Amino acid sequence: MNKTANLYARIEPDVKEQAENVLETLGAKWSKERLDAELEKGYNDMLKGRTRPAAMVLSDVKKKYKV
Repeated sequence: MNKTANLYARIEPDVKEQAENVLETLGAKWSKERLDAELEKGYNDMLKGRTRPAAMVLSDVKKKYKV
């Protein structure tokens, strides 16, 4: 089974809208309830200090996919 992870980031509203459009095109649209639940999980992780710098996450992604 594949491991999964959540990624939460603060972004400008227009970037968020563009990302939502891409995800919708790919068939990955979430319900309001699911989106709210994921945002709450991310907020709770942040409060508990379970965060990593974006540069570190990007580096890990590049290593995994040999980009």
